[in-house]
Amino acid sequence: MYEVYEIGYGDSINSIADKFNTTIDELKRINKDLNIEVGKNIIVPVINDDIFETYTVKSGDRIFMGNNE
Repeated sequence: MYEVYEIGYGDSINSIADKFNTTIDELKRINKDLNIEVGKNIIVPVINDDIFETYTVKSGDRIFMGNNE
């Protein structure tokens, strides 16, 4: 997934890469014109951990696969 990020004062390509847990090379790959200018919007990769729910399997759990006719 990606989102738009507005470059702020004090941002650098390194700090943006660190902030979004990515690399400078990846930022350059997804942004054809990667000039770091305050107020400019760039695309950044985002990993949204809220999309998935974690479940720990317990003894006695079974997988239900639908109608077993």
